[in-house]
Amino acid sequence: MRHRLLARLKSLLSSKTKADASLAKQAGGLHLPAGTDQLRIDSDDRLTGYIPLGFVPFAAHQLGNGDYFGLYWPVGRENCDPLIAETSHDDGLIEPRFSNLTSFLRKTDGIDREEWIEQPTFEDDPDSPLNCFLKARESIGQKAFDHALEQLEKAVRTLPEYTDALATLAGQYQRLGRNEDACRVAVQMIISPPSFGYSGTVTNIARWFSRLDTCPQDLTNDPIWKGRAHLASIPTGGTKDSPAYAVLREAIDTYEKRGDIVRALTLMQTYSDFMNSETQSFQERQNYDFAKHRAVQRELSWKLPDGPRFLL
Repeated sequence: MRHRLLARLKSLLSSKTKADASLAKQAGGLHLPAGTDQLRIDSDDRLTGYIPLGFVPFAAHQLGNGDYFGLYWPVGRENCDPLIAETSHDDGLIEPRFSNLTSFLRKTDGIDREEWIEQPTFEDDPDSPLNCFLKARESIGQKAFDHALEQLEKAVRTLPEYTDALATLAGQYQRLGRNEDACRVAVQMIISPPSFGYSGTVTNIARWFSRLDTCPQDLTNDPIWKGRAHLASIPTGGTKDSPAYAVLREAIDTYEKRGDIVRALTLMQTYSDFMNSETQSFQERQNYDFAKHRAVQRELSWKLPDGPRFLL
């Protein structure tokens, strides 16, 4: 099973695959929003370990420590206005700070482009996924659970692969006894990249999920559900081998074959996030090469209704 992605890549490379012309006419790539003329867009699609496909950096209001802002399109929403996210290279994270470019430009109006900007307040940008998540955590601390649930659901509607928010939402569903909903959210959490959060809550939900005996009927044939016993400890490096990677590869193949390209692509990003944290020898044992993996990921993104997930 571990060789399926590699075999697919070899097929792509050996035939020098190009995007189908009819598909190219329908798909326009990432949709740049109005206002990007005020930014210096960096269209160089270089490889960086934790930077997801669909993130386009720009040069403005950088902190000066190697982190930067960028446009990010949630997987499957390539024709929608992107979020504005900021990298955190020390932590390997992407923080979804602004709900859109308009909110970002409003916050930066009158501020020198060389100056870093703080997170907008909840009042300034109530649709920011990060603001919704932070407000939910604050509400949980105040035992305002209904409000917390509302904000968490809003956060993951805006950014479906928001891993930390998904984990916290699953925990709130557990608290309410909504275990089927918690199970569904846990599947989406495991599919989602650690670059969008890898807190202790994520680990706790993964362990809880791995021990479940029953699931909602709609998850019976889900590959993540089927492989849950091997996902109690999502890969974190430091071991000679991990059965979780085989489960993730199998799930990617299954989702792609079923035509669930959004989940397949999201999980491909998750797979590379984890694998890039492993040693070179571990990667070699798993037949993993980042550049080749990203090439397959880019190619698969053409199958999205509004793909691909890069600028054309």
